[in-house]
Amino acid sequence: MSYRAFNFLVSGKVQGVYFRAFSKGIAHDIGVVGWIRNNNRGNVEGEAQGSEEVLIRFKKALQTGPPHARVTSVEITNERVLDSLEYDIFETLAHSNMAGKPRMSIGDILHRGVVYTLFGISVWGIVMMGLIHRDTIKRGNEDEANEIALAEAAQAALQRKGKTW
Repeated sequence: MSYRAFNFLVSGKVQGVYFRAFSKGIAHDIGVVGWIRNNNRGNVEGEAQGSEEVLIRFKKALQTGPPHARVTSVEITNERVLDSLEYDIFETLAHSNMAGKPRMSIGDILHRGVVYTLFGISVWGIVMMGLIHRDTIKRGNEDEANEIALAEAAQAALQRKGKTW
Protein backbone atom coordinates (compact mmCIF):
# COMPACT_ATOMS: atom_id res chain seq x y z
CA MET A 1 0.00 0.00 0.00
CA SER A 2 1.29 3.45 -0.82
CA TYR A 3 0.80 6.43 1.44
CA ARG A 4 0.78 10.16 0.84
CA ALA A 5 2.50 12.94 2.76
CA PHE A 6 2.60 16.72 2.75
CA ASN A 7 3.89 19.65 4.74
CA PHE A 8 1.50 22.38 5.79
CA LEU A 9 1.58 25.97 7.01
CA VAL A 10 -1.59 27.36 8.57
CA SER A 11 -1.89 31.15 8.90
CA GLY A 12 -4.33 33.36 10.75
CA LYS A 13 -5.29 33.35 14.41
CA VAL A 14 -4.00 29.85 15.04
CA GLN A 15 -1.81 30.19 18.12
CA GLY A 16 -3.36 30.34 21.58
CA VAL A 17 -6.66 28.84 20.39
CA TYR A 18 -5.82 25.13 20.83
CA PHE A 19 -5.21 24.65 17.11
CA ARG A 20 -2.45 22.09 17.70
CA ALA A 21 -4.54 20.10 20.19
CA PHE A 22 -7.50 20.20 17.79
CA SER A 23 -5.35 19.01 14.88
CA LYS A 24 -3.74 16.29 16.96
CA GLY A 25 -7.17 15.03 18.03
CA ILE A 26 -8.45 14.95 14.45
CA ALA A 27 -5.27 13.22 13.26
CA HIS A 28 -5.59 10.60 15.97
CA ASP A 29 -9.28 10.02 15.20
CA ILE A 30 -8.83 9.54 11.46
CA GLY A 31 -5.42 7.84 11.37
CA VAL A 32 -3.00 10.57 10.29
CA VAL A 33 0.59 10.49 11.58
CA GLY A 34 3.23 13.22 11.61
CA TRP A 35 3.81 16.34 13.67
CA ILE A 36 2.64 19.90 14.33
CA ARG A 37 4.21 22.93 16.03
CA ASN A 38 3.94 26.69 16.39
CA ASN A 39 6.49 28.75 14.51
CA ASN A 40 7.94 32.15 15.38
CA ARG A 41 5.78 33.98 12.82
CA GLY A 42 2.51 33.21 14.60
CA ASN A 43 1.61 30.33 12.30
CA VAL A 44 1.29 26.58 12.79
CA GLU A 45 3.32 24.20 10.64
CA GLY A 46 3.67 20.47 10.35
CA GLU A 47 3.79 17.32 8.33
CA ALA A 48 0.98 14.83 7.78
CA GLN A 49 1.15 11.27 6.46
CA GLY A 50 -1.53 8.70 5.77
CA SER A 51 -3.82 7.33 3.10
CA GLU A 52 -5.09 9.72 0.45
CA GLU A 53 -8.62 9.57 1.87
CA VAL A 54 -7.67 10.53 5.43
CA LEU A 55 -5.33 13.29 4.26
CA ILE A 56 -8.19 14.90 2.33
CA ARG A 57 -10.22 14.93 5.55
CA PHE A 58 -7.25 16.29 7.51
CA LYS A 59 -6.74 19.14 5.00
CA LYS A 60 -10.39 20.13 5.49
CA ALA A 61 -9.91 20.10 9.27
CA LEU A 62 -6.83 22.34 8.91
CA GLN A 63 -8.88 24.82 6.88
CA THR A 64 -11.60 24.89 9.54
CA GLY A 65 -9.68 24.72 12.81
CA PRO A 66 -11.17 24.82 16.32
CA PRO A 67 -13.98 27.24 17.26
CA HIS A 68 -11.80 30.22 18.29
CA ALA A 69 -9.33 29.97 15.41
CA ARG A 70 -9.53 32.13 12.30
CA VAL A 71 -7.72 30.36 9.49
CA THR A 72 -6.79 32.75 6.68
CA SER A 73 -4.74 30.30 4.60
CA VAL A 74 -3.44 26.76 4.48
CA GLU A 75 -0.37 26.21 2.31
CA ILE A 76 0.27 22.61 1.30
CA THR A 77 3.80 21.89 0.08
CA ASN A 78 6.07 18.94 -0.61
CA GLU A 79 3.24 16.56 -1.50
CA ARG A 80 4.69 13.14 -2.13
CA VAL A 81 4.03 9.40 -2.25
CA LEU A 82 5.55 7.15 0.42
CA ASP A 83 6.09 3.39 0.44
CA SER A 84 5.68 3.36 4.21
CA LEU A 85 4.82 5.82 6.95
CA GLU A 86 7.77 7.62 8.54
CA TYR A 87 5.98 8.26 11.87
CA ASP A 88 4.03 6.08 14.28
CA ILE A 89 1.90 8.82 15.82
CA PHE A 90 0.87 12.44 15.34
CA GLU A 91 2.75 14.52 17.87
CA THR A 92 3.09 18.12 18.98
CA LEU A 93 6.67 19.35 18.73
CA ALA A 94 8.32 22.24 20.55
CA HIS A 95 8.18 25.70 19.00
CA SER A 96 10.30 25.88 15.84
CA ASN A 97 12.86 28.41 17.13
CA MET A 98 13.27 27.09 20.65
CA ALA A 99 15.67 24.87 22.45
CA GLY A 100 13.52 24.83 25.57
CA LYS A 101 10.30 26.40 26.71
CA PRO A 102 8.30 28.74 24.46
CA ARG A 103 8.86 32.45 24.83
CA MET A 104 5.78 34.11 26.20
CA SER A 105 4.75 37.74 25.92
CA ILE A 106 3.99 39.67 29.09
CA GLY A 107 0.31 39.48 28.12
CA ASP A 108 0.50 35.69 27.95
CA ILE A 109 2.25 35.52 31.30
CA LEU A 110 -0.28 37.80 33.01
CA HIS A 111 -3.23 36.03 31.38
CA ARG A 112 -1.98 32.59 32.41
CA GLY A 113 -1.15 33.80 35.90
CA VAL A 114 -4.63 35.19 36.51
CA VAL A 115 -6.44 32.30 34.84
CA TYR A 116 -4.34 29.63 36.54
CA THR A 117 -4.73 31.29 39.93
CA LEU A 118 -8.50 31.62 39.67
CA PHE A 119 -8.97 28.33 37.89
CA GLY A 120 -6.50 26.53 40.17
CA ILE A 121 -8.38 27.57 43.28
CA SER A 122 -11.66 26.43 41.74
CA VAL A 123 -10.25 23.13 40.49
CA TRP A 124 -8.53 22.48 43.83
CA GLY A 125 -11.89 22.95 45.54
CA ILE A 126 -13.66 20.71 43.06
CA VAL A 127 -11.03 17.98 43.44
CA MET A 128 -11.14 18.29 47.22
CA MET A 129 -14.93 17.98 47.18
CA GLY A 130 -14.55 14.81 45.12
CA LEU A 131 -16.34 16.15 42.05
CA ILE A 132 -13.35 15.34 39.83
CA HIS A 133 -11.22 12.30 40.50
CA ARG A 134 -7.59 13.25 41.05
CA ASP A 135 -6.51 10.93 38.21
CA THR A 136 -8.24 13.30 35.78
CA ILE A 137 -5.29 15.61 36.33
CA LYS A 138 -2.47 13.93 34.44
CA ARG A 139 1.14 14.95 34.39
CA GLY A 140 3.18 14.88 31.22
CA ASN A 141 4.01 16.65 28.00
CA GLU A 142 0.45 17.03 26.74
CA ASP A 143 -0.32 20.24 28.63
CA GLU A 144 -2.93 21.55 26.19
CA ALA A 145 -4.85 18.27 26.12
CA ASN A 146 -4.71 18.11 29.92
CA GLU A 147 -5.93 21.71 30.24
CA ILE A 148 -8.85 21.00 27.91
CA ALA A 149 -9.78 17.75 29.67
CA LEU A 150 -9.54 19.40 33.07
CA ALA A 151 -11.61 22.41 31.99
CA GLU A 152 -14.30 20.16 30.51
CA ALA A 153 -14.39 18.00 33.64
CA ALA A 154 -14.58 21.05 35.90
CA GLN A 155 -17.35 22.58 33.82
CA ALA A 156 -19.32 19.31 33.85
CA ALA A 157 -18.88 19.02 37.61
CA LEU A 158 -20.06 22.58 38.16
CA GLN A 159 -23.07 22.03 35.92
CA ARG A 160 -23.99 18.96 37.95
CA LYS A 161 -23.97 21.19 41.03
CA GLY A 162 -26.20 23.74 39.27
CA LYS A 163 -23.49 26.34 38.63
CA THR A 164 -22.24 27.50 35.25
CA TRP A 165 -19.28 29.58 34.17
